[in-house]
Amino acid sequence: VFGVNPKQAARHREVMGNSGAKSDKADAHALADMVRTRRHQLREIAADSDQAEAVKVVARAHQTMIWERTRHMLRLRSALRDYF
Repeated sequence: VFGVNPKQAARHREVMGNSGAKSDKADAHALADMVRTRRHQLREIAADSDQAEAVKVVARAHQTMIWERTRHMLRLRSALRDYF
């Protein structure tokens, strides 16, 4: 993953000689070309550490458990209302 300054991207778009009309497809093509041709001018973003990845996994598991608890509580409430 590379961090691209928006001004750098705009200058590269001008150099490519596009019509000036902006579209997602044209922007993606321009950025891909920029990474291909000017990789030495771009800064690569460091990946997350193993510890950060572990925290992400634990946080996702925690959120999933909260959602499951809420779902079960709502099912129980609905069943009790139907019964009584």
